[in-house]
Amino acid sequence: MFDVGPLTVESRGLGGVVATISGDIGFMPVGDLVIWIANRALNCTMVVRRRGAEAKLVVREGLLWQAASSDPREYLGQHLINFGYITEEQLQRAFDTQQETHVPLGRVLVMVEAVTQEQLDRVLVFKTRESLLEAMGWGEGTFKATDDVPGTRELDVVQPVDLFEAHSEALARMQMWQEIRRVFPSDATRVEVSIDPARLAGFDKKLVTLMLAGRSIGEASLELRSMDFQTYARLYDLYNRGAVRPRLAGEQAPPPRAPPPSAPTPAPASMPFRADVPRTVPPPPPPGLPPPPPVRAEVPREAPGVQVPAEAQDPLAALRVALAGRNWSEALLLSQRILERDPLDAEGIAGYRVAEVQLKKAVPEDEAVDLRRVPRLGMRREQIALAHLTSKERYVLSRVDGRRSLQQIAAVSPIQKAELVRIVNAFVSRGVLKLDP
Repeated sequence: MFDVGPLTVESRGLGGVVATISGDIGFMPVGDLVIWIANRALNCTMVVRRRGAEAKLVVREGLLWQAASSDPREYLGQHLINFGYITEEQLQRAFDTQQETHVPLGRVLVMVEAVTQEQLDRVLVFKTRESLLEAMGWGEGTFKATDDVPGTRELDVVQPVDLFEAHSEALARMQMWQEIRRVFPSDATRVEVSIDPARLAGFDKKLVTLMLAGRSIGEASLELRSMDFQTYARLYDLYNRGAVRPRLAGEQAPPPRAPPPSAPTPAPASMPFRADVPRTVPPPPPPGLPPPPPVRAEVPREAPGVQVPAEAQDPLAALRVALAGRNWSEALLLSQRILERDPLDAEGIAGYRVAEVQLKKAVPEDEAVDLRRVPRLGMRREQIALAHLTSKERYVLSRVDGRRSLQQIAAVSPIQKAELVRIVNAFVSRGVLKLDP
């Protein structure tokens, strides 16, 4: 075994064949690892981890054939909802059938004719590619690649993902993210709409309808079951077309910077990738100019008469108190509230990391409550300070109807079960929710 600082290479087997390579993403980005594997047409399994999320990628001869993720937004059922192939109710019924029969979810949906085999194959290819692109966009975390590849091909997609093409697209996305964040700074951002949704179709129509209803970008992503890049890229395209404008705190939105005339606008991420379709890469800022000033989302006002809790009025002060009191669940929720409005807040990032590490040492959150219990509101919905909640907290409240159990809500939710339980427990402690036996 060779240990070179944050990079470790382990050899075993006949001939000293390299079996494992692992390290820190900050030292060796996932994209570099992907190119290293692609150039050698290796057979390997990559595992990439960050902030409690894990992506597992199976490569054969330099092509990606399988992908699995612990992020619920990347589950097959969530992508099928995003594509408009099934509803949340259909996913719930299919999940119940899967629990009884142990038949894979995709096969269940085909058997009950909720989707066709062609639709399922299309979504599985998209899901596999997005899992890789998402992992290549991580700026922190760890990775491990080993030559231990599953022998079964049952979970392989019908069309493997070319690592070179995915790497090129990941680089384009990184550049595009810089321009997007210049306009839409965070998940808490809301927008003004100047186009009739009836003039749009598909994903754009559903997205703009949610924006008109006052949803934040984060809320829209959860409702649509879309990955972050899909939501932000479509909003950025609509912004350049003059259809939407961000609501920013005390500042004017930066002027649109449209793509070059020769390049098409970004296609919706729900469309299958084709290597012959060029992708839009925004032009870099002119050299020699200072970076633009930071922009922040406008803080929405609560409805008249709604009492805002102290931790919502000043979440940073509340985070310090929670960390000092070793209340790790509360600290994690508060840091998420801070980071939703300002993803670069240093104290929020530090608080999140500390709380996450400490929670891993404690009892798993989903063991702290009986998931068979049914949540219901403990106060009138109009009394809740909704504007100061995160998009995930608002999503959880939107699914509380007094009938569905926590297990049923979690089964079809784009939020990790442990995180959902933390949110519910916090609501219960503040009297916002009650749990029926």
